[in-house]
Amino acid sequence: MDDYPEMLAIVRALARYLRANPNSSDTAEGIATWWFREHSVVDGRALMDALDWMRERGLLEMLSANSTGDRYRCIASAEQLDGVLSELSRRRLT
Repeated sequence: MDDYPEMLAIVRALARYLRANPNSSDTAEGIATWWFREHSVVDGRALMDALDWMRERGLLEMLSANSTGDRYRCIASAEQLDGVLSELSRRRLT
């Protein structure tokens, strides 16, 4: 994971966003557009990898919807998100 700084930076940004907006839910496209307004471009592959990384750790869940696409929703507690942020703060991110 340390050799994938783009994905780690997105995980960090997602954890911060979800810490401030715990009831957020959106598609990957919506996340790239609305949750990352400050960034001009979010790498789509790195975003999907970050979403998968967070799902594998029980921080997000994916809700399938045929009409609107898969939606991602936070299921982590504030403490879990703080733990991710703490772990990532100890890693070197570009």
